[in-house]
Amino acid sequence: MIRRLWVPMVVLVLGCETGPGPEQTAVSSALQPQAAPETAPLRALGPISEAEFRDLVRRVVALLDQRRVDDARALCVEALDARPDEPRVTHLLAVVEMIAQNYESVVDLSTHQLKKQPDSVPLLATRATAHLYLQDIDASQRDILRAIERLEQRVQANAEAAKAETCGRSVEQALTEARVDLARTYYVAGDYDEAERIVSDLLERDPESTSVRFMQALVQSKRDDISGSMQTYQRILEEESDCSACLNNLGVLQFRRHDLKAAREYFEKALHATPDWDLRGTALVLSNLAELDLLSGRFDRAEAGYREAIATASRYPGAHYGLAVLQDLRGRTGEARTAITQALLWDPQGLERHGYEYYEPEWKWYTEALVLEAQGQDASDLWKKVATGKVRMLREPARRHLAP
Repeated sequence: MIRRLWVPMVVLVLGCETGPGPEQTAVSSALQPQAAPETAPLRALGPISEAEFRDLVRRVVALLDQRRVDDARALCVEALDARPDEPRVTHLLAVVEMIAQNYESVVDLSTHQLKKQPDSVPLLATRATAHLYLQDIDASQRDILRAIERLEQRVQANAEAAKAETCGRSVEQALTEARVDLARTYYVAGDYDEAERIVSDLLERDPESTSVRFMQALVQSKRDDISGSMQTYQRILEEESDCSACLNNLGVLQFRRHDLKAAREYFEKALHATPDWDLRGTALVLSNLAELDLLSGRFDRAEAGYREAIATASRYPGAHYGLAVLQDLRGRTGEARTAITQALLWDPQGLERHGYEYYEPEWKWYTEALVLEAQGQDASDLWKKVATGKVRMLREPARRHLAP
């Protein structure tokens, strides 16, 4: 069945105390809340002070840690009402909307602010992420290339002032992260040759970067270098022991080795390590765990896992695909059609689905057959392959689709 690699996206940082780790977190780990009062007033005159902004970030993070996304959004909107078009608050609201999976809103907010700050690398990175989740690869790459151009200009000019915008990191470090983000877009689009080319260049420039090494591990896995990929993730974990994306992806690699016990252990560790605010990451790991249950025939437990994933992040396509397969296996064809239609709504280009790993080819054929039927196309050839395939669990359900 489907295994989902965690492919973290573009850097979004709400604070400048620490640079992002390989998971490209949207909330800096150094900004965990310290019981700041949720009703603290925002001064309505003049630009927001550093102390006020840091307090606002802490309060927003506190709400996100409780998964109170609507309240976090309302707090940002309140701050913007007091200070219309305050750049940092606008960016903060965009990050909250990203976590809430309101990607269209992220594009609108970033575009509005970029009209006033056309050279803002964080805003370009934020919009690039939203475009990527909306599966607009071209738009995402345009934003990243524009950010790279701005950073390269600053490197050439030795612009010390750029450090304020890149959260204290050197411009060279920010440039490395932007190039990693570009490699990711090619990886998501399935162009592994170009992703590998960028990674190879980055390894020569900055071999110690955890983000570069994480991208290296992703490419290694697609080149069937499972041992190499696992070693790369393990090296990252020696430095970043709570890297939930590394743990999840190690589970995927164990899955590819057909070691389901080890895969479950890694997925459970990943679930424990995933921050509460990371709704999409949580949904991804929950879906992976649910599919292990599906493979073992524990259908009720698998369905509960998929539904928990959907309740956590409704726009994550993977849980809908998995639920569709499960419902179809149970003979609930109407519910399966609803689930697959929902999956296709959030995965219009099929980029999510085509990046999956499958336990056996029959599981891929089964999923693709459901997609073809939902699109009104003939899937009989795929159903025939599944019906005569080696996965016993799938044979009878496939024959049902072939019945006159």
